[in-house]
Amino acid sequence: AEFLLDSLEDLINNDEIKANEIEINFIGLEYFPEQLKRINKNSTLQKIIKSTPRLSKNEATALNLKADYLVNFTDKNLSAIYAKTYNYMACKKEILVIPDDNKQLSNLINENKLGHVFKTKNQLKNFITEKVKLKKEGKLKTNVSENEDLNFFKRSHQAKIFCEKLKGLK
Repeated sequence: AEFLLDSLEDLINNDEIKANEIEINFIGLEYFPEQLKRINKNSTLQKIIKSTPRLSKNEATALNLKADYLVNFTDKNLSAIYAKTYNYMACKKEILVIPDDNKQLSNLINENKLGHVFKTKNQLKNFITEKVKLKKEGKLKTNVSENEDLNFFKRSHQAKIFCEKLKGLK
């Protein structure tokens, strides 16, 4: 999260964006008090960060659908595609992978044109300033276009593949 938070702090402190031009929602963060403390210790960022207690899947999805972008944070020591990534894909919003893990998650996002992957804080800061400007102009587009390849990830298709594999075990 520091990759994103450091970038936002730089942008606000250097007057490249205003605190009232951006909002970051950490859904379910209040369930993790130590992480919440870490996020809230910065007075500059307290103006733009919102958090919630743990929410049901339906409540979290409703908030995700209202968002401009959905963020997947990566861990350099773990190569994974998190369950929430599939929920994000169902929302058809662009996903931001922060930072680039050069592994499964980044590959999934890049190969399927599901969003953006950031290797450096400068890349992320440039992206944020550009998108804030577009939003102010009413020109921001954040939905992922329909991609037939994404049908592969639907639960119904995955269940079909699973059943075929089970039949093959006989």
